[in-house]
Amino acid sequence: ESRAAARLSGFTAALAEAGAAPPEIETPADLSIEAGRVSLDRLLARAPDLDGVFFATDVMAVGGLLECQSRGIDVPGRIAIVGLGDLEIGRQLRPALTTVRIPAYGMGRRAGELILARLGKGAAPREGQVIDLGFSLIWRQSS
Repeated sequence: ESRAAARLSGFTAALAEAGAAPPEIETPADLSIEAGRVSLDRLLARAPDLDGVFFATDVMAVGGLLECQSRGIDVPGRIAIVGLGDLEIGRQLRPALTTVRIPAYGMGRRAGELILARLGKGAAPREGQVIDLGFSLIWRQSS
């Protein structure tokens, strides 16, 4: 998926600019809780001194957190866990999940406006126009 590839590229570029080592990458078959557990297991096998994981979704991050807990790994003391999506379950976990919040309502609203514009009921967007709605990093106890 091009959005995921763009996020990874941006993440890697930011690490490089900060002088950090390139990240270990794990590409799961799906985005489930189990995939998060398996991904964390594989990352630790390749990088035993791993100190943080940024999961593609909050659902996967839940799996990573559960895997840490089952192994007795302290989160965030030993490994920091961060997800993407700001799902309710992440707020209820202990430790609560640090996450990246994307503006879902704003995305849906803007998509509706663009569809209406295509149907001739509003200002037509420019071809290839990029619309940046931003994001928020929500610091919680997992990092």
